[in-house]
Amino acid sequence: MTFKTSLDNHSVEYREITEHDILQFKKIGEIYSDEMDKIKISSCDIENGSPKAGDTIATDARDNSNQWLVSGKNYNSIKA
Repeated sequence: MTFKTSLDNHSVEYREITEHDILQFKKIGEIYSDEMDKIKISSCDIENGSPKAGDTIATDARDNSNQWLVSGKNYNSIKA
């Protein structure tokens, strides 16, 4: 996966959620990275329909096993 470093926080990198991620979640209820690390998704995000197009996956640039979903709404407020 290719991550892009955030302009405001160089210790966190982001990538867009993929159709594969969404299908994986629909099939098994979880998303795993290429390295088989489980991506954390909050129950609040799940209740609001995530994972979905426009969401992103954030990763700690110092620890690639630490990954979590950022809803599109929240990601857009970070970028603003």
